[in-house]
Amino acid sequence: MTKFVRYWNDRYKLFGPDKFCMDITLQGAMKDDSLALSRGYVQILPETDTAGRTVCYIDWSSHEPSVGYTEESMHRVFWYMMHVAMQDTNILQRGMVVLIYPQEARLDQFDHSLWTSISSSLKYALPIPWRSTHIVHPNRFFSIIHPVFMSSLPRDVQDRVVVHSGTKMKVLANLLRYCLPWDRIPAEIGGCVDLDFELWLTERMKKEVESAKAATAIAITRSGTTSAHGLMSEMMPEQMKSNSIASASFSNHSMFSNEDESSTPRKYLSTKPTVAKASKGLVVKSGRKSDPRMDKAVQAKL
Repeated sequence: MTKFVRYWNDRYKLFGPDKFCMDITLQGAMKDDSLALSRGYVQILPETDTAGRTVCYIDWSSHEPSVGYTEESMHRVFWYMMHVAMQDTNILQRGMVVLIYPQEARLDQFDHSLWTSISSSLKYALPIPWRSTHIVHPNRFFSIIHPVFMSSLPRDVQDRVVVHSGTKMKVLANLLRYCLPWDRIPAEIGGCVDLDFELWLTERMKKEVESAKAATAIAITRSGTTSAHGLMSEMMPEQMKSNSIASASFSNHSMFSNEDESSTPRKYLSTKPTVAKASKGLVVKSGRKSDPRMDKAVQAKL
């Protein structure tokens, strides 16, 4: 099964028959997942790493299914964030880096089933190259869940999982080796990027509303232009229609003749009346009414 087929198959299973064809926007297919979305479990960092790859930040401590959302709802949140990231088409070539922060998470907040679904979508369905995974400042529970976490990853991705532990300076130095400098990573893990997910959601909503209005305006303009053209054709009198056709034919003829204007002799472009050549038995007439006696004299001379 190709990734394209797998994408639509998984999208149908995840969003259902009523919403899988809707736009994956906050007011579209995500309209019923606001609770899971508000947790900030998955975020896209505002800056790429120094290699130009998108950075996906996952905070395991933000996952709290006891507040009332389902695992499928959080999985849809992950799909939404990936579609936001894909608006930058560079991600399709350069790929994405996953940055996981588990330090503040409890043992029960590691949802093996959810992470298995996320890793499966990222590897086999979503058209995003998964470059590497960085686990920063693991807590004391991570040694317990580490084997389970690794088993949920595809085999070729397991070799690109890096665990960064130790002092803050040591972790920052290690991340720098993987193109993740301190000025591009969140403050929670020692960087200087302050993440305000509520503000991001507000701005995202405004942007999507403006995009929807712009798309609607374009559609109305196009349909209005087409309708107006048809209405004008119906209201136009027959004589005006024929004149329009003649004018169009003349315009097309002028357009094509302009291409060869440089090769056309100037005498054919003259506006003076053309006088036909005289031949035997032909009466030559000027542009105005002539004297019949003069015409006979000329004819006799010829």
